[in-house]
Amino acid sequence: MGFEDLSPDGRFALLGQESLEVAHYAHDLICVELERGAARVLSRPPEMLAEADWSPDGQRIALVARYARDSLHVITPDGGRVVTFGFPEAADLGFPSWCEDSDRLVFPGVVEGEPGRIVFDLRRDTVLAFPGIPV
Repeated sequence: MGFEDLSPDGRFALLGQESLEVAHYAHDLICVELERGAARVLSRPPEMLAEADWSPDGQRIALVARYARDSLHVITPDGGRVVTFGFPEAADLGFPSWCEDSDRLVFPGVVEGEPGRIVFDLRRDTVLAFPGIPV
């Protein structure tokens, strides 16, 4: 089990745990209420979770999953899915970082064969890829 991220208010921790329910290597994303030690599974994707990050307003969690293709998942703290988005033109997605507005994510990746940055805007449901920007 690996430590992933603390909620902005410090009450919850996100943990990645290897899933025992699939035949291949995958992770469950678990949320632990630190005061009580109560844990619940937020996401059980069929792939490996690479990174997770809590939005500054505490309303969403972004995670990068790796399987045949990297994908971005945005979920609510209760495990509800907001969006799942694949990036056919990008690979090797890195750690997602939220912008202060909690509506946009920026993360490194390989774009069109070059290291670059990707910006995902949840308000507009748009993706901008910037190849050639050093990671």
